[in-house]
Amino acid sequence: MNKVEDYLLNAKEALIKGENKKSIEFFTEVLKLEPNNQAALISRGVAFHKIKDYLSAIKDFNRYVELNPKSEKAFCARGNAYLGLMQNERAIEDFNRAIELNPFYPTAFYSRSEYYKRIDDQKLAEADQLTADSLQHKLSKAYLESQGYIFQNI
Repeated sequence: MNKVEDYLLNAKEALIKGENKKSIEFFTEVLKLEPNNQAALISRGVAFHKIKDYLSAIKDFNRYVELNPKSEKAFCARGNAYLGLMQNERAIEDFNRAIELNPFYPTAFYSRSEYYKRIDDQKLAEADQLTADSLQHKLSKAYLESQGYIFQNI
């Protein structure tokens, strides 16, 4: 294994364990060696978000979006960081972009539902929550069916 792979492995392990600051340190080492490492950028952004360092998270998500402008996950993640900063208009732009890129991505609907709750639009919040729940159910069912589980309508 090379140095980058070692750092990535340690960073991901720390992130899974909830050792966010430690994971940030390892992801930073990866990015010193490979500034465009997409896995390190998105993951470090998530770790920054978890410690509520939203500005740093946005910086990583911005860089990731530059490298991968069709990533619904990056737009959704950045939207959630904007929510953390109470920048609701920027958040909704990112959630809408994520949904535009992938209308079957439940996380974007869950996140947009949170936005609507913040602006006290319960009707739209509930609609997005229902859409997200439905999409999540379909994805879960499709996954289980791909693993050999069969469902019948009763």
